[in-house]
Amino acid sequence: MHKPKSLIQIIRLSMIGLSVLLIVAFGSLWIYEKVKETQGQYTTIRDEYIAEQKDAIKGQVDHAIAYIQQKKSLTDTQLRASVKSRTEEAYQTALYIYEHNRQSKPLAEIKQMVHDALYSASWDDGRGYYFALDMQGTGIINRNRPDHEGQNLINLKDDQGTLFMQDFIAMAKSQPGEGFCSYNWSKPESPDVHLRKISYVKYFAPFDWVIGNGKYLLDEEKEIQQEILQRVETIRYGTDGYIFIGRWDGLTLSGPSKGKNMIDITDAKGLKIVQELIAKAKAGGGFVNYVMPKLENKRMAPKISYAAAITDWQWYVGTGVYVDAIEKIILAKQQALTKSVKDFVVKSLLTLLFFFLFSAILVFYLSRKIKCNLDAFSSFFNQSADKAFPIVEEKIAFSEFHSLAIAANRMAAERHQAWLSLEESERRFHQVFDAAHIPLAITDRNDHIHLLNRKFIDLFGYSQEALPDMAHWWELTCPVDDSLEMLSLKWRDATADSLKSGKPLEEFSARVTCTDGSIRSIVMGSSLVGTWWLLSFQDLTEQEKAEEEKRLLEEKLAQAQKMKAIGLLAGGVAHDLNNILSGIVSYPELLLMQLTPDSPLRKHVEAIRESGKQAAEVVADLLTVARGIAATREIVNLNTLITDFFVSPEYLRIRSLYPGVHLISELEPTLLNISCSTIHIKKSIMNLVLNAAEAIDGSGTIIISTINCYVDRPIAQNQYLKMGEYVLLSVKDNGSGISENDLERIFEPFYTKKVMGKSGTGLGLSVVWSSVQDHGGAINVDSSDQGTVFTLYLPATRENVEQREQIADINELRGNGEQILVIDDEKQQREISSSYLTALDYKVGIVDSGEQALEYLKTHTVDLILLDMIMDPGMNGRQTYEHIINIHPGQKAVIASGFSETEEVKKTLALGASNFIKKPYTFQQIGKAILKALKN
Repeated sequence: MHKPKSLIQIIRLSMIGLSVLLIVAFGSLWIYEKVKETQGQYTTIRDEYIAEQKDAIKGQVDHAIAYIQQKKSLTDTQLRASVKSRTEEAYQTALYIYEHNRQSKPLAEIKQMVHDALYSASWDDGRGYYFALDMQGTGIINRNRPDHEGQNLINLKDDQGTLFMQDFIAMAKSQPGEGFCSYNWSKPESPDVHLRKISYVKYFAPFDWVIGNGKYLLDEEKEIQQEILQRVETIRYGTDGYIFIGRWDGLTLSGPSKGKNMIDITDAKGLKIVQELIAKAKAGGGFVNYVMPKLENKRMAPKISYAAAITDWQWYVGTGVYVDAIEKIILAKQQALTKSVKDFVVKSLLTLLFFFLFSAILVFYLSRKIKCNLDAFSSFFNQSADKAFPIVEEKIAFSEFHSLAIAANRMAAERHQAWLSLEESERRFHQVFDAAHIPLAITDRNDHIHLLNRKFIDLFGYSQEALPDMAHWWELTCPVDDSLEMLSLKWRDATADSLKSGKPLEEFSARVTCTDGSIRSIVMGSSLVGTWWLLSFQDLTEQEKAEEEKRLLEEKLAQAQKMKAIGLLAGGVAHDLNNILSGIVSYPELLLMQLTPDSPLRKHVEAIRESGKQAAEVVADLLTVARGIAATREIVNLNTLITDFFVSPEYLRIRSLYPGVHLISELEPTLLNISCSTIHIKKSIMNLVLNAAEAIDGSGTIIISTINCYVDRPIAQNQYLKMGEYVLLSVKDNGSGISENDLERIFEPFYTKKVMGKSGTGLGLSVVWSSVQDHGGAINVDSSDQGTVFTLYLPATRENVEQREQIADINELRGNGEQILVIDDEKQQREISSSYLTALDYKVGIVDSGEQALEYLKTHTVDLILLDMIMDPGMNGRQTYEHIINIHPGQKAVIASGFSETEEVKKTLALGASNFIKKPYTFQQIGKAILKALKN
């Protein structure tokens, strides 16, 4: 009989022999590769390190070149924007003077007023000036060349022969009557030197003039170059790395030799360093090796530098690194590598020895465990078998498996138990499949549906019997008949491609109809499991609704940001106009104080004052649009403001313009109070009523109503409203409504389709929107062809209505000789303030900046300061007041500004200033503010 071999003996001998062979082979190869790798590193480490340093310094130069090129690209853009802006300012100034004087002054006098205003204007340290000529070429205004005024310049040429005056006139005649012109022209300080100049001209139709200004391209480039040099000088990297810049003639612009000509500087070997750097830069950039010459704070050592060129400026830009530092680092790395190799060999031998011992122990341990396990298997099979299927024992090769052959003959009895387990497994599968939280379906490759889970039936409503295959699914669920064929074909093609490629189906989007008639958006996914498709259906209906709501909110946010940007622009214009209007409003008041009641001039002066006040109201609208309401808030009842409107001149004017329109008020008797700027809420009421009247063609009705409201959940158009009590103001008309396109833009400043001169400036609804926003409220607009309803939400308060302050008599506003210091950078405003305060029996001191105020107050004391908030250049009002209270703690102050009650104003009030008044202020306003501050 054949004697089986011992499997355990064979395993032990094979594993020990294999371990020894692997340890010797891999250990030798491991150590050999490490030594070879180290030898290779010795030969390449210096070249790699130097290449690394070269890349580093080249990168620094490339960054500097990119920065310079970026700044250069801005030169022409900035210059053109600057001259265009200046010409637009001159045009608006001339237009303003013309519009405000054409009814009361002869044209020649108005032209002289415009001439004087533009002739006196200058900027950029006197380099900037305006010029003007008529369309026949006669010079009108020229601060640079006064001798040109009155001369016909139509044939005036520059040094290139360009008839640039004719170019100006041609540009004015073109559409749109304005544009850029370039030519060569001399500076006042260098009449024989002609430089490139870019001008922007604009046709002024009232006078048949061409108005413009220009700027030299060289001036703009010099400013950019100076900014670049200042920035580059701040760049530092590494231990002592810096960027140097020089011209091609050798003059150093930045770096250790700034201001010196280094064209002939040589190193110890006679190499002309700068000439080499310039040559490399001109050739497109390159490296230069040299020894650093003796310079202040620089050591004489080998160095590598890289330079590149800015060709049109004839600049070279570079940086460098010392080579001797590289040699020390390379030596240290070589020593570290040698030690690393020695340590590696020792550690490798110890590791291999340990691995051999561990392998031997592991072999004996595993062989012992194998035999124990085989014995355990044999015992198990003998105990669990109940039916035998004979195995020929002589065919077993190893003695260890001899007992297993006997046990295997008894395994058939376990088949019955296996079938029972399979049935239990199928039952559990159905439970899990039915309990899945997403709809699932199982189909075969012929699209027959074999199984649907409970989530599928609950969501879509279709039973297993209603859906024998996918064709029935598409037929029952397709929401549109003409797309049924397309979806079915698309599904068949997708499944065919998947079967052919062996890849899962891509996600399949569709809109399906449920049995209850609802339409849902789904994404179908699939997995091919053997011969079956597992289909999943993701319901995206609620997600799409949420995304649509998010889109609507994002559109509202974009609209709010656009309104804010337009508002900031309007605010800047309003601030400048307020300074101009100060004289128009204030000087007539001073004149009226000196005129007798029966003076023939009194009527004209009062007309000037009223015109100034009307202009100031337009400016106030601009400030409101700019979200900067410079007004005190008070507790009032909205019903009172509406009642006041029905007896106001504005209401009477609307009635006269639109006699067929009837106004009806429906006011809540127990309406809550609001804290508001009454002037802005009144103006909002007037603008809404006027807007409603203009929307009615012929006869119609406007209903103004109020009601109390409590907001406890988001409102459709204003989900950002805070929860709480509100007062609702509604203005409803039965006009023709607002188109959908116009509805999106009605709150934008100057957007109007109404008749100019009759309907206003186009700021009406912008004022309403900004006022409501500033009061923490919201506005809704609903419009159709049956009419429009504007609804304003204003936060309510439980505080009582405040009693309104009465207009004081002038004698009640007089002082007792108190000393007041006026601080304002506008000359006209200083004169107005001084005249007012002097008329009120105060002693007045005047300074034109915060710095002068501090010098004055070091040697003087005053009872109160009248402080302007915006002073440029220099310290603003808040900074000035901070320094003043350090000199005179508790110094009383009144703040004045033509813009708004900004954060700077609030900080100044928090420091101890008494109150704030807005420019242009009246005699009454400044008198009350000063008197209140002195008594506080």
